[in-house]
Amino acid sequence: MPQPFLHTSGNDDIRPSNETAGPDHRPTASEATKPVHILDINASPVSATLKPAGLDISKDIISTNYGKDPGDPQWKDDAGLKAYYAFMDKYYPEGDKLNTVNTYGYSTAELLVQVLRQCGDDLTRENLMRQVTSLKGFVPSLALPGMSITTGPNDYRINKQMQMMKFNGERWELFGPIIEDSGPAG
Repeated sequence: MPQPFLHTSGNDDIRPSNETAGPDHRPTASEATKPVHILDINASPVSATLKPAGLDISKDIISTNYGKDPGDPQWKDDAGLKAYYAFMDKYYPEGDKLNTVNTYGYSTAELLVQVLRQCGDDLTRENLMRQVTSLKGFVPSLALPGMSITTGPNDYRINKQMQMMKFNGERWELFGPIIEDSGPAG
């Protein structure tokens, strides 16, 4: 059933969603019309969200991503994912290698290592902030092709680029160009 405030507006196709997406999108699959369902990137892991809710009813959900999905066969020979799998085997063997929350943690740690390298031996707060705000074209190993990280003294945002993706019932499929938020920070 559509939300009352949306129903009175005449729009029956928009529904609220958040990171507890599994139960949230279940009722829409049984309806005669299937609304466009946009899922927040944080709720997009297949193994943690879509599989428990039902892969069949998750088909055609749309989301975005900025990192390589470890469950996508197009990356099976990717050097970045091979290094990620080796890391998981060594340090977190019981972890779900296909859960993109784990790839996010790996990428975040990789970014931290880059910042610390840029700091050199000067680990003062002042230098750390200078390095964090002067990243130029850093490409994490799990970033989608064409994406990089650039920050500035007034722009602390890391993820300004993303690509749309649609769930095909088994995995996410990327589509369209890279979308970039090049507007002012804040």
